Amino acid sequence: MSETSRPAFSKGVLDLAERFQRAVGHTELGSKVVRAFTGSTSIAYRQLDWFSAGVTSETRGVVVAPGDPPAGRLARNWNTAVIMACELEEIKEYEQEPDAKEAVAYISEDVVHVGTRPIDHYMFKQIEPGKAAMAMRVGRAPLQAMMGVYVPGERHFIGAGSTEVIDRVPVLHDLTINYPGVLLG
Repeated sequence: MSETSRPAFSKGVLDLAERFQRAVGHTELGSKVVRAFTGSTSIAYRQLDWFSAGVTSETRGVVVAPGDPPAGRLARNWNTAVIMACELEEIKEYEQEPDAKEAVAYISEDVVHVGTRPIDHYMFKQIEPGKAAMAMRVGRAPLQAMMGVYVPGERHFIGAGSTEVIDRVPVLHDLTINYPGVLLG
């Protein structure tokens, strides 16, 4: 277990930005502002609450997906997604931790960023017996990501060692056709 590297800005600023996003990002106006910069027009897209400051992590199962060089600078212009899957039993085992909730994480500049649903909704969709899936968009750089659970009270992420990339969808519209019910974070 290791604490993530310190970002280029202070923990206080990062904490404030995360709290602001979580508090305002789910209101009607806040949602429009967030979507203007990071949102997606895909019906599979869900705005996640993101955590990174002071998060400890067990980053098992990190997968690397190649970047999408033509992607725009803003996340709203990222139109390629990778579909990750992991063993459902592994997630259920980790969910035995008090307050644990399904989460995805990505690593950027040695900092682990953890995304969860704002309310205790499930994030992962069972796509075949014993396998759960979630999609994430890919920007210009390679995506280092994993599925797992987040324990908010401990600010701790546990990555699923069984995480694997099962597909790459170059057009977000095709995500809902090829993988109905799989959410895009």
